Amino acid sequence: SSIITTLSLSCSVFAFAAGSVLFLPGFSFHENLAPITSQSGVCSRLVQDLVPRLWKVDPEICEKLNILVKENESLNCFHLQPRNQVLGVCGKVKVLLSICSDALSCIYGLQNQTNSTPEEDIVSLITESCRILLSQGIMKWMQIPFGIPKYFFSIRPCVGAELFALSSDSSKSTPNTIVVEQGFQLSLDLCLQLKNIQQRRAPVRITKLYCLLYSKLAYHTSTQQSETNRNQKYCYSPWRDEDLVEMSNKLFNHAVKSGKKPGGSGRFDWNHSGVSAVVQLEPNERGQGFSSCLLDVSRFPVGSYQIKWLSCCIDQHGSYWNLLPLNGKPVFTVKKAS
Repeated sequence: SSIITTLSLSCSVFAFAAGSVLFLPGFSFHENLAPITSQSGVCSRLVQDLVPRLWKVDPEICEKLNILVKENESLNCFHLQPRNQVLGVCGKVKVLLSICSDALSCIYGLQNQTNSTPEEDIVSLITESCRILLSQGIMKWMQIPFGIPKYFFSIRPCVGAELFALSSDSSKSTPNTIVVEQGFQLSLDLCLQLKNIQQRRAPVRITKLYCLLYSKLAYHTSTQQSETNRNQKYCYSPWRDEDLVEMSNKLFNHAVKSGKKPGGSGRFDWNHSGVSAVVQLEPNERGQGFSSCLLDVSRFPVGSYQIKWLSCCIDQHGSYWNLLPLNGKPVFTVKKAS
């Protein structure tokens, strides 16, 4: 099937990108890469696996790969025949071709740079270049819809949670709006509903349930946009959320390490960049947890703001589960005090 062929191409492309450092002969650090480089013809095998998959898709890249191998091991890959399943140049394949082109550019760029770089700086230069190459490649690859061959694999639904937040002050809010007066703290009633966590073969019993809520001035949103987001189906894209890593780290430290302060990344200060609260909820037999919390939004100016959230749970075996958000971000509105 085309799905399996695309997945195979993904593996070949990333194997080539990850092994791009092996195409830089003549440097002393190669001796430190054993036993990988001690296997004969590693570079050749990487190219031999990739060229047949791209033969009918992009002959220009195949020619560059062939030249690259000839420079390293004097092997001509043009005798290789294309695979039985020939890919069309669709959006998925274009992304993979882009990653392959980036890897080739990285290799040729490093070959030129290392000629004018002091020997003691070569290893750090190559390490940083390869790190950027793989990081950008993974970011591109994550945006490709992941196809599952239905005749070969069966996957379970995504394990996650839905958060429902209401204002504790019902006199100033409605079921669809959360309102707080300027200069006051925001009091919320929370309901967290677990989704798809139970499995037939291995029943899961949740013992602890936590939720992190976080907001800051940069999350300002228009009222019209918040209404649109509320009515649309939520699509989770973790690679587009720059705060996800710090939020996950803070939540993990609170749940597992008894609230110890996480080691920050240097750019994230929880005390100054926004307001946050970690709430422990008591799970029931339906996979629901209820609680309330206060967010100190007294310094927020008039306007509407999103609340980002992330949840986790711990099962009867002490295993930590990171739960993906399966619905949208709550929005609260700060109004002038009456």
